[in-house]
Amino acid sequence: FNFKTNTMKKVLILIAILSIISLSIYAMNKHDNEKKSLQAKSIIERKNHEYINWYNKRQIDSCLTQFSHDIYFIRGSYVFEGKESVRKQIDFFSVRKIRIWDIETFYCCGHLADVRGKVNIIVPTGEISSCEYSTHWHFVNKEGLKVNVIRSFYPHPKHF
Repeated sequence: FNFKTNTMKKVLILIAILSIISLSIYAMNKHDNEKKSLQAKSIIERKNHEYINWYNKRQIDSCLTQFSHDIYFIRGSYVFEGKESVRKQIDFFSVRKIRIWDIETFYCCGHLADVRGKVNIIVPTGEISSCEYSTHWHFVNKEGLKVNVIRSFYPHPKHF
């Protein structure tokens, strides 16, 4: 492999080899990221299902296991900071039942995930009200914790 003769040919061969190696590494990382994203979504769907069961049974301590200690829970113009504040909010509103918790969009990057969707809630009068939500998850040791929750009710939160 003498660089003194046919230098351009040898440079092109080296560039081709490096390009193939780079593309292979990129493809492996992309596949790994997609796999991690699917795992994260599966964990969040499982945790949403657990949360619905606990919430509907008024198992507030179990619900709180899904929140980080410094959670920010925003409902309309109200901000609840920390687990104790969220505990009071969940306890106050737990006379309602959660019926459906749909994920509409899901973004995952490394150990963070952003989830947006809709929740249908049955209020004490039996009417169904909907709410849009956005949750931000932080994954540690393959388990997710909610660090932010933002909810907005529609059409009008007259039942709340």
